[in-house]
Amino acid sequence: MSLGQAGHLRVTPTRYASFMVRTLDLSQWAGRWVAIDASNEVRCDAPSLAQLLDVLALREVGDVEVMRAPAPDEPVVYGLG
Repeated sequence: MSLGQAGHLRVTPTRYASFMVRTLDLSQWAGRWVAIDASNEVRCDAPSLAQLLDVLALREVGDVEVMRAPAPDEPVVYGLG
């Protein structure tokens, strides 16, 4: 999949949610948990999910997506795995 591919996920019988696949360079944060905003900027990071959630609870960062940046030797898994 490339950055420009979009899709739709059926959420309810009459509503759809759109999604866009993003390709991000997270090598600077390899192995860490990151919070990324809509402009693909890393707003904050932490070594564990629990620590990142603590930081997010204390700081006003707006709407972000939370994910783990893979380390160079880890496989990248897409979808439910």
